[in-house]
Amino acid sequence: MGERPVSKVIRVADPVFQRLQALAEPLVDTPSDVIERLLSFYDQFKTTDTAPATADRPARQAINAAETSISRGATDMDIDVSQRAPRQRGVTIELNGQRFDAESLTDLYGQVLKYICDQGYIDQIKHGLPIRTSSKRYIIACSPVHPNGKKFVIPIGYNGYFMEAHKDYKNGLNHLSTILKLCGLSLKYIE
Repeated sequence: MGERPVSKVIRVADPVFQRLQALAEPLVDTPSDVIERLLSFYDQFKTTDTAPATADRPARQAINAAETSISRGATDMDIDVSQRAPRQRGVTIELNGQRFDAESLTDLYGQVLKYICDQGYIDQIKHGLPIRTSSKRYIIACSPVHPNGKKFVIPIGYNGYFMEAHKDYKNGLNHLSTILKLCGLSLKYIE
């Protein structure tokens, strides 16, 4: 049998512990699991975030702000889909003057991901990937796996990038709008 790693005991202030609890999956994660995830996240971005002033630092700050906005349910564009019939399919948007007609949200995500990759807009966010919608889910990443280790339910992949399309129209369009804004694009919902 292999040797077990030596455990150390640390003490944290109550506010820090409460923050760790907020990031944990109840009845699954230990405090060590949460700290390990945070350290892995830090390692992923430390070259960007600790550098004095790089071109990527403002992009990372914008992505952090967008993630916070998305996770709180606030977005730059609150798309009103209340006029849609409950089972209505299809969506039409305009993106910097170009119209996209899609049969479903999944189809739209595929078209938009291809567009931002082919046109080079992905360069605005690629160093900040993955981008979260919550502590458990990503909206766009370089691998179709969420931060909790679960695979994307409806992964849309193109050119080494993946978007999670498993969401309702309202959240799907609002999340897409936020990502596009980070890319320097504006989304106009038509129907």
